Amino acid sequence: LAPQDPEMGSLENACSVLGRSVEEVLVMEGWDHDGLVFPAFLEALCQCPRLKRLHLIGEVPEKLNVESFEQTLRVRLGGMPEVC
Repeated sequence: LAPQDPEMGSLENACSVLGRSVEEVLVMEGWDHDGLVFPAFLEALCQCPRLKRLHLIGEVPEKLNVESFEQTLRVRLGGMPEVC
């Protein structure tokens, strides 16, 4: 995906194209300031059973509990992925 302004829906667009064969996802500040997209992003990632690694690069919104996000993802995917 081409980089986009987070306020214009870059992470939302990524959610719509994630597929079951995805093994690694890198998001570089693709979220808006309030982080409202993270629940949809989490649901999209949970549809990727081969996911091995997730990189969240940049400052995440204060409202996002990264540990809870990671734990939910690991539980739903059976122990994986590594979140960096």
